[in-house]
Amino acid sequence: MLEVQRGEDRYELEYDEDLTSPRATVTAYALSGQLQIRIGPVARAHQPDAAAMALEQLAQGLGQYDLGPHPEYVLVPVSWHLPGEGDRGSLSLGRSRHGTLAAIRVTNLSAAPVMSEAGVAFARAFPDLVLGLWARGSAPIPEHRPAEAVLSWAEEQIARAHRLEIGELRERLRHEVGAIVVQRPARISADWYFVRRSSSGAPIVLLTREYQPQGFADRAPFAAALAGKRVLIIGCGAVGWPVATLLARSGVRNFALFDDDALSGGNLARVGGFLESTGRLKVDVLAEQLEAIAPNVVVARHPVEVGLHVGAQALVAARPDLLINLTAEEFSTDETNAAACFLNQPAVFGWVSNNVRAARLFRVRPLETACYECVRQAGPERIPSDGLVPVGTETPWSGSVIDVDLFAAAVAKMAVATLLGEPTSATNPDHVVLRYGGLVPVASRITIARDPHCRVCRP
Repeated sequence: MLEVQRGEDRYELEYDEDLTSPRATVTAYALSGQLQIRIGPVARAHQPDAAAMALEQLAQGLGQYDLGPHPEYVLVPVSWHLPGEGDRGSLSLGRSRHGTLAAIRVTNLSAAPVMSEAGVAFARAFPDLVLGLWARGSAPIPEHRPAEAVLSWAEEQIARAHRLEIGELRERLRHEVGAIVVQRPARISADWYFVRRSSSGAPIVLLTREYQPQGFADRAPFAAALAGKRVLIIGCGAVGWPVATLLARSGVRNFALFDDDALSGGNLARVGGFLESTGRLKVDVLAEQLEAIAPNVVVARHPVEVGLHVGAQALVAARPDLLINLTAEEFSTDETNAAACFLNQPAVFGWVSNNVRAARLFRVRPLETACYECVRQAGPERIPSDGLVPVGTETPWSGSVIDVDLFAAAVAKMAVATLLGEPTSATNPDHVVLRYGGLVPVASRITIARDPHCRVCRP
């Protein structure tokens, strides 16, 4: 939350950077009430100082028009202005579930790739669409004009461009949105004015402000390297769910999810779902969350149990760059291990003990490190637990989700290092046991050599 002081008024900025795109840079702002500004970006990068700069621009412009107590703003980048391309067309305005408004798609402009990708992003961020019309304006309206004057000025130009009667357009603007794009003199960009009428006919004007965000790499330094990687996750529960979202925020854009379970009320203490999603398949709910993190996230959903419904062949068919199994189920891990060795691709295995007393995390690099079968045959010391979970039963964990999330962060960090091809080292071990109980877990490095005669990973 950022704050800007303007006179005796204080404006608060709610800053959300969940939606990113490698090419489109589109950011939407809206003023909610009199004192709070919310920002919902879809951009390559955002930093607090850049957000503060944008907020200052908004705060400085609040006095330009007599727009009443609840004006709203839409911020679009230079790439959306595209002066000189087209004279009129259709547009869509998306409303988020929190009331923020933002332009999402404009037709008849030639920069199709930018507009298309931005449209996909906004469609996810602002799912409730309002259709409308746009036209190129002849000149910017003078500042310090009441909202009705701004709306009337826009209505006349939109009606003329689309060959509509003023009365017909005004009636449509009770359900649709209109926009005027005006090129400023001696500038390569232009301004957008978005207008509507309320059900009673009152004017609603949305102003635009330009803003070009900075590089996404400042907060996701490995995004470029991870964008082309595909990660397969088996088990979308308490560990797999946060691991998937952490990887998406780190830059991974292609996922395959395997889990046959549905989201229940009890799961909400451990995973990122919400009450409204209970009863739905975990792979579907998690996929929607991943796709909402960035517009170019692609998720293949497999509502099946690995080891029961499908085997290694299904995992091989997904052609992943990394396999992650977080189920702690014997048949599932065996199939995952076999697929990794067949593909000659790395795999990460991890699970927590009953009551989250401890956790085991290890990585398989086929023909280089011990595979899952090698580790099992070596008979490593069991991790501490409040009673082992009997085979064939399902005993819920009773440990805190905080400890589970700490383990998920360790899994995600190992996954990123693996995808980047970082060599094994003291800070990037292949096998660790984490013991919980304090503020942070204590890690012990485990060394198990690969068995050259292993029935699974031998050449």
